[in-house]
Amino acid sequence: MWYRGGPVDPRAGGDALVPVAAEAAETLPHWSPLRRFAEFADAPGPADPSAGYAADAVTLLHQAFLGHRDRKAARDALESACCIGVTGVYTMSPEDHGGLAADALTVATSRAGSWTTRPAPAP
Repeated sequence: MWYRGGPVDPRAGGDALVPVAAEAAETLPHWSPLRRFAEFADAPGPADPSAGYAADAVTLLHQAFLGHRDRKAARDALESACCIGVTGVYTMSPEDHGGLAADALTVATSRAGSWTTRPAPAP
C-alpha cells in the first residue's frame, strides 16, 4: 500500500514515502491501524511496499504466542485468529492461512507523479 514518490516503479526509489493511506476511506474497518502505520512509516530512508504485511505478520505472531511458547498452541491460535491489521482484517482458519478477503486489496495507480487508489476489480 505504500510506495515511494517519484518514478512509477516503486522499487526505483525516491526521497519520501507516499502513503496511499491518505486516500483511504474512514469507513474501512482497518482505517485506524492503516493511518497510524502510514504516519510511522513516512520517514526518510529505505522503504518496502510489503512493510504493512510484515507489520501484520508480527502482530499475528505476537497474538499467537502471547503468554506461552508452545508452537502447537500458537498454530491453533493462528488458525482461529481474527485481527484488524494494517493491510486489512485477517480472519484465519485451518483452510485459509492468508486470512484476507479478496476485496481487501486496493489498486494503486500512478498518474502525473502521484498515486491514487481505485476499488479492486470484482473477483
